[in-house]
Amino acid sequence: MGFGNADGSEAPAGYEQPRLLLWLDGSDVNTTSGNEVVQWNDQSGNDHHFTTSAAANRPTFQATTGPAGTPCLSFDGVDDRLVCSDFELGSDAFTIYYIIKTNDGDFGLFSYGNAEYGSTWWNNSNNTLWEYRDGGTSEGTSGFANGFTYNSTGEAVIGDIPLVGGGYQAGAAFDGQIAEIIIWEGFMQRPIARMMRTYLWTKYGETSPNNFREGNNGWDKFQGYQNGSAGEYYNPIAVGQDMGGNPGFHNESRIKGLILRVNEDPSSEWTGGRRYMCAGWVPDAGNSIVSTNLPSGVDARWSRVWEVGSSDDGNQRFRIGFDFGEGIEGEIPQVADNFVLLRRTGNSGSFGIVPESQYLERSIVDDEVVFRLNGNDIDDGNRFYTIGTKNASISSLDGSDLRTWYAYQTGNWSNPSTWTLDGSAAPSYVNPGGNSL
Repeated sequence: MGFGNADGSEAPAGYEQPRLLLWLDGSDVNTTSGNEVVQWNDQSGNDHHFTTSAAANRPTFQATTGPAGTPCLSFDGVDDRLVCSDFELGSDAFTIYYIIKTNDGDFGLFSYGNAEYGSTWWNNSNNTLWEYRDGGTSEGTSGFANGFTYNSTGEAVIGDIPLVGGGYQAGAAFDGQIAEIIIWEGFMQRPIARMMRTYLWTKYGETSPNNFREGNNGWDKFQGYQNGSAGEYYNPIAVGQDMGGNPGFHNESRIKGLILRVNEDPSSEWTGGRRYMCAGWVPDAGNSIVSTNLPSGVDARWSRVWEVGSSDDGNQRFRIGFDFGEGIEGEIPQVADNFVLLRRTGNSGSFGIVPESQYLERSIVDDEVVFRLNGNDIDDGNRFYTIGTKNASISSLDGSDLRTWYAYQTGNWSNPSTWTLDGSAAPSYVNPGGNSL
């Protein structure tokens, strides 16, 4: 999803991330030869995998019959269930997102408990545990689990409701499909909640009439602001600040080597109450260094392409970065001024260079090349971006293991804390990333 991590730590240093407790996607399962699911793999990094050894309890993997044709797990409403015996759900609050299709109205969906406390479950008739419902986009709250006390760890069950003392609630097994379950620690601040809406909207709303997309594009912070944008990506990312209910900001997101970032000090760069920049990776562009569709003066570019759009038409400043290690398994980029930001309208044809006069800053930070621009220079829809080089021999697009250090400060030049890898025309005069030799 481009944001969040397993422990809620800053990544990179200075950039807060929400803590992701569980992420189960229907595409990531271990199955038998007969498509029976023996393990649903947790992508959060916490290894909260859900398993079953008994053949009778295995749900069925379906590759293309989930919402909008996505992969899902089908539960039979009798005894299909998956269990994680040591699941952490111990914060003061948590936020759960489900993507399901149900065949009945009262069932066990995600249960959590042991002999010391009860479980949470889903009742379709009178509670809403997510932000989207079939036939509309209304939000709801649920008080049916009030009074439950949660310990730090317990047994979690998908597909049924465990009883205190053992066994399962009769007639409560889930009957339907589950495509995804995502659990965050805490109550989502508004920007993260809106980014989650965008993630779910673009992934599951593309072919769903009414359920997600129709009639309320403002919920999608990618499509809603980008006239003509494709905006259809399974993994959109975003940074943003929103000062509505439960206000907050999110300053760093990344996918496949692209980084969206705003200065880690929110007071120094956020300029308004609702500012977003979103990006989506184009998955059919490959991952190599190519010399096709280049403007004059550019030697090469990454084949990987992203659509990027900003909701801001004013002076909000954003950073667009390219991580050489993550994006192309490269080394350290050399000489910042040789790199250019390339852009084209639509996902075909030749690129042009984003005018270098629009770069507020162009720098190398560790293994990243970072461009800083005003939001109004990237607010048009249907714009696709990548990175290019004007000198492939000196500034290759897979970097080099050689580093050139610069010392601009007077005094003791043998002190590495005053060195920098930034050799641009307006360099940082200290070592901003704490780089080691």
